[in-house]
Amino acid sequence: MKALVFGANGGIGAALSKALRDQQHQVTEVDRRTLDCESDHMEQQISDIITESEPNWIFNCIGFLGNNQHNYRTVFDANFG
Repeated sequence: MKALVFGANGGIGAALSKALRDQQHQVTEVDRRTLDCESDHMEQQISDIITESEPNWIFNCIGFLGNNQHNYRTVFDANFG
């Protein structure tokens, strides 16, 4: 099966990607170098990645922590909204 893992460089995403590969699944890994979550074109980037990889499963392991310039609602909405 084909899996698409967003947030593949984080702790959970990396462990998930490894477990899927260990079970002989084909894994497409997406991280912040591949996808700019603050870009105005993020939705199109995601659509393109899904279209190109044709996954059976999609896992979202992206976490957005923010910094002192972000307010709580922005960070909350990015993770849970």
